[in-house]
Amino acid sequence: MCKILRFRIIILCSIITFAVSACTESYDNPPSGLAESDLIGSWVANYSETRSERLILMADGTYTQIYTDSRDSYRYENTGNLWWLELFSNGNVYIHLEDGRYYLAGETIAELYGRNEPCPPDFPNCLWNNQPRIFYDPYANESIEMVDELLLTIRIDQNENIIFHHMWTSSDRGFAIIGGQSELFRMVDTNLNDDR
Repeated sequence: MCKILRFRIIILCSIITFAVSACTESYDNPPSGLAESDLIGSWVANYSETRSERLILMADGTYTQIYTDSRDSYRYENTGNLWWLELFSNGNVYIHLEDGRYYLAGETIAELYGRNEPCPPDFPNCLWNNQPRIFYDPYANESIEMVDELLLTIRIDQNENIIFHHMWTSSDRGFAIIGGQSELFRMVDTNLNDDR
């Protein structure tokens, strides 16, 4: 009886492990020859049916960020700020977006430009007043700050398409799974002569 139960547990654990591994999507470092010119174009992240964001990277090193939430009639557009790449010896690559906002967690977080909330009126001497908010890079496994900028990590997916992956608001988010596409920007257009 004990051997049969142990066998069933092993089979169940194997099935669960297989199911979880089948649902994960692997993202690797981009190719070592990645150049800024490979990223020129329009990139989109769809956070929900009503929330989306577009980044338009220009060859002159400037970009436009457009975020819309049709449910709340909220729209934000920022244009003309600088973007650049940061390459690390381990193969990780960040794209820096000067004055970019982090909209993955919603409008309230985005409007703080990478800072914590200000102190409430009834507690004006709080310790977190406008201090940098800590974000987490799940690929470098480290905490980062994004004050007055948006940082995205550049990866490639299983089809070798370049993607921009958002940082997380905490280290206990788990792992990227199919359906977790809202954390990703994908290139949708390399022609920048169209209307936004």
